Amino acid sequence: MAWLCSDADRVCSAMYGSEELLMFMGSTNCDRLITNFDHKKRTFGWVSLNECCTALSLSVSQFLDCCILVGFEESVMPTLDMSDGEKFNQLPADIQAIAPDLEKLTGPILLESNSTDEKYLDQLLVQFLRIKNFILHHVVLTSECLAVMLSSHNIDKSGLQTSPRIVNNIQPHNLHQVHGPRLPNLVYYFLSMGLISSSVISNVVHNRMMEYLPDIDSIEYRELLQKIVPLRTQIAYLLINCMMRKDNEYWKVHHHGGGRAIMTYVQWYNEKVISLHTPPELLLDDWELTQIDIETQMPQQGALNFCTVLPFSNRALKSSQTHAIVHTPGPVPTYSHPDEIMCVILLKSLDLLGYFTHPPHQKPNGTDESGTSLFAEALRMVDWNFAEHCVLFIELLRTGALHCQPFITPESPVITAPITNVTFDSSTLLISRVLSIVPMRLAQREWGSNVLVRDLCAFNVLFRSLYRTLRNLTEVIMLVLFLDGRVNMSQEHDNQLFENLVQRLPFSNSINMAMGIVIHYLLMNHERAKGNTPMERWNSLRMEETFPCCLDIRNDLERANHFWRQASQVVSRLESGNAIAGRLCSEFAEASTLLTTVMSKFF
Repeated sequence: MAWLCSDADRVCSAMYGSEELLMFMGSTNCDRLITNFDHKKRTFGWVSLNECCTALSLSVSQFLDCCILVGFEESVMPTLDMSDGEKFNQLPADIQAIAPDLEKLTGPILLESNSTDEKYLDQLLVQFLRIKNFILHHVVLTSECLAVMLSSHNIDKSGLQTSPRIVNNIQPHNLHQVHGPRLPNLVYYFLSMGLISSSVISNVVHNRMMEYLPDIDSIEYRELLQKIVPLRTQIAYLLINCMMRKDNEYWKVHHHGGGRAIMTYVQWYNEKVISLHTPPELLLDDWELTQIDIETQMPQQGALNFCTVLPFSNRALKSSQTHAIVHTPGPVPTYSHPDEIMCVILLKSLDLLGYFTHPPHQKPNGTDESGTSLFAEALRMVDWNFAEHCVLFIELLRTGALHCQPFITPESPVITAPITNVTFDSSTLLISRVLSIVPMRLAQREWGSNVLVRDLCAFNVLFRSLYRTLRNLTEVIMLVLFLDGRVNMSQEHDNQLFENLVQRLPFSNSINMAMGIVIHYLLMNHERAKGNTPMERWNSLRMEETFPCCLDIRNDLERANHFWRQASQVVSRLESGNAIAGRLCSEFAEASTLLTTVMSKFF
């Protein structure tokens, strides 16, 4: 892309990539897009943007409009089936002129069949204009290391795409409303180091969260998204409020002015743009910690993680003491050592998730009488090696995403059906879903479609969404610590500090459902095992041949079995505190009996 914006001599005559790149090529001197290579025939296929426009009798701008409205990965626009003439004729005449370039084509496509609400139509058009302007004026890094606009036009001459239909103060009228406001340099550095996800920053600068069509859709997945929206909103506003505390006047005017103060939420299955409730400013507590405290009080057997930081929960300082910018001035602890920083990140994450309690009274020395909630008590029961997995497990339980019933696909508003027609025992479903949380050590080999389980694929969609949300939480808490000046940095040690944090931040491992697939196969086929000893029965199932990508399948299964015992203890503890339904505890007991019986055959 960098070469295209300055390719006056046509040094670059074609580029290779996905067909979505055609939308960006209208602002360049390159016309041909290579879409595929056939190495056997030594040929390749390509598409010409000009030929596409000629064949469709469209201008380049009209072609871009059509691409946006048809939809692509970063664009979720409601559409109308043009073949339905009756619905089309019911639309008001002025709605057909909603799009700036294609009055009779893109206007009707932009709308749902019965969407006649003027305010909603304006929201759609503003969304459309922002997407188009983002493409037309996309920023690229040139070979000279300069950040420039991809568009070959002069921005002062051409300006941004606008529409006379929309009032001036809510449609994009400068580049900051297209690309977002200028952020502190530290944010861009975090992005370059992989310390924060670009999706988090995108949510913040554009005031919009978007949900895309998953690999396998289910009613349970949609329900989970609704339950974690408040958490995701709070994560975004942790960063937004931090910017506001920095007295960034430009941020206040351009991000929280001009009708953009309310964050919106867009779902692939819902035509409406939902306005999210703005949460009250949340100032997370701090902890009075030093490196010596951590070394002397942390359990000797493990590194810093969600379990080993729990003993420090009673060292909290009230937020009113630590945030002098907003509240009464008081001691503001700062952190220097990577252990101190990681400990605070983990504690703040658990605090926001509700793992700590905060009674209103204080100790004489000024520290808060905070303690551990039921969820932290359950977390305290597990092996520290499973700390991260246990937090995920508890959050799956709290959101109701973990159960032993088949997932339902939303085929229509009235008729629903299971994700798969194959009937599995409820205990088998529960065991395979729970153990898919535990990763396996894998080689770079293909699985093969014959061992994949569609139910586990559907569960993996839920699991990944929650996993990314928790990862984003830790990322934003860390970034806010730095932006608020709570970390003492020395220039000669900055790189070492950030590299250390990159390696230690939780929820950073790749996600796979391999363990769920393996244990599901074992549960479904254990009765076929033959032999007098565990190894004979194991070899009779030819597990290593069935799963050649697994590096140490037996040790991984024993580790997963250990995690199941830990998870069962967590369920019992939560059930005793009425945090989960008693029925789920009974289902875990039944599943434990099955898993114990099967594992005893092979181990």
